[in-house]
Amino acid sequence: MQETVDTVTLAAHRDALRRDQGALRKRYRVDAPGEALVTDTATSVAHAGDSPMWGSVQIGAPSFDVAAPVGVHRAVGGRHDLPVPGDILCAALVACVDTTIRILSNNLGIPLASLEVEVQADCDVRGTLLVDPSVRVGFSTMRVGVTAEPGPGVTPKQVEKLVQTAEKCCVVLHTLKSGVDVAFQLDAGGDGDAAERV
Repeated sequence: MQETVDTVTLAAHRDALRRDQGALRKRYRVDAPGEALVTDTATSVAHAGDSPMWGSVQIGAPSFDVAAPVGVHRAVGGRHDLPVPGDILCAALVACVDTTIRILSNNLGIPLASLEVEVQADCDVRGTLLVDPSVRVGFSTMRVGVTAEPGPGVTPKQVEKLVQTAEKCCVVLHTLKSGVDVAFQLDAGGDGDAAERV
């Protein structure tokens, strides 16, 4: 059954977002293109004696005060009683796809009665456990499922185009599809500079 969409609130969100993004687009194109480069962050801290089976990740700036508990997957010897790093990777993709679709829905005036995004990722853990050197470490496949119910006056074809447009602008989706250079830096507390590998 289709739920009622609050078109007044949706219009207010759309207008505010269009105004804010319009100003940002102009600023990035003309006034300050360097400001378009942003850095996101997450941090973990563990101490001697802490169990390797559980941890916590600070997501975003410390001022957000958002910490996610993490565990270790049962397939590699953990308890799997908390989200594992692969779940958090899936969550990052879900969050990006979801917000991208909803922002575009607002901007384009294509209301959705409901939206659900699910991500699944497959990994052969023989690679990470060094059981079989022919098995690469990492996820081999990720699947994104989107279930979107059109709002009043919206056709399934409009929703399809909306989701296709979102696929073109979702940062996390494109990062995973294209790959990204990762610089790995180690500070082991020595007198020298921190070692960095790419």
